Amino acid sequence: MEELLKELREALGLKVDASPAAVTARVRELAAAARIARAAGARGADPAKYVAMAEFEKALTELNRLRAERARERAEQLVDEAVRAGKLTPAQREWAVEYCGADPRGFGAFAAKQPAVAGHLIGPAPSSYAGDARFTRGPRLGPAELAICAQLGVGEEDFARRKAGRADFLKLSLGDENRD
Repeated sequence: MEELLKELREALGLKVDASPAAVTARVRELAAAARIARAAGARGADPAKYVAMAEFEKALTELNRLRAERARERAEQLVDEAVRAGKLTPAQREWAVEYCGADPRGFGAFAAKQPAVAGHLIGPAPSSYAGDARFTRGPRLGPAELAICAQLGVGEEDFARRKAGRADFLKLSLGDENRD
């Protein structure tokens, strides 16, 4: 009997010197807890602690939709910035949005490696982008003019302004010569 009592103490997590009354009390506690758990299981789940699976799936679907919309908005914003910076052409926008949505870090690395002249080389914006403030950028310079800017260390805006001023000067000069 003493061997059985020793095994019960150990199984119930009691001290080695626990009395037989303490062992009996612990067994009764566990039996009462088991009865309560069975009774709760028979009544069903507590609605305050659980939600129906259909409601959970509906909420999860809505959350995933909102996350996808937010990710697309972030991707569009990053791509529009790359187009404004001349790293992408407007024709690449949809492809870039998909790429950025799937792999934002990969797109960031790709855009960072692109030369910032794409916007200058494409000429006027396609009609679908005409007037769209997201794609308006400074003066559009040709490849030769960009090379001149790079060699002289002159900014594109400054070069375009000086070029426009020179054209005005030439017009005035030629106009004066024609009047003589």
